[in-house]
Amino acid sequence: MSEDTKYRILQAASKVFGKFGYTKANIDDIAGEAGVASATLYHYFKNKEEIFLTIVRDEAHDLESRINQAVAKSETPQQKLKVFFITQYRQLFENINFYNLTQEQLLGFHPLIFKGLKEFNSYRTRKIREIVQEGIDKKIFKPLDMNLLIEVIQDLNKGAFMRMRIQKRNFNVEKYIDFLFTIIFKGIELERKGK
Repeated sequence: MSEDTKYRILQAASKVFGKFGYTKANIDDIAGEAGVASATLYHYFKNKEEIFLTIVRDEAHDLESRINQAVAKSETPQQKLKVFFITQYRQLFENINFYNLTQEQLLGFHPLIFKGLKEFNSYRTRKIREIVQEGIDKKIFKPLDMNLLIEVIQDLNKGAFMRMRIQKRNFNVEKYIDFLFTIIFKGIELERKGK
């Protein structure tokens, strides 16, 4: 069995899922797009679900790698948090059709997408916790309820994702993330003299 054929199948499946959505896509469509017989496809994958989960997990692992590289180049915890989210959104822009599909599944509470993203969600929580803890240890961030802070940051992240989907290419990722974290880091209250 060839890795090249497997790769072609996954690339074709990503296009087919992006075009038709998970529910309407079928094995014959994927095989046709990949230029292989359906029987050949079954040598590599048991079913459509396994193909979809492989794509989701591959995308998630690629994103983790990009985030780790970007964060490693950043010096301060503030920069690390910003670059974490900017990198994530850049990846979303590069794969907008696929992420429209996963968002479609997510909004429909399709259990398959939660299964596929479980590892990535754990990674994301760990990475945010690690960055925030570094900020606390360096006396840059206040010691707050870590679990609640991570929930709030991730909820803000979901809101940004929805805006990105609506605005598509007009969404200025860097500006949005910079503004969001300026508010998180500094708040919106004016500094009062004499405090």
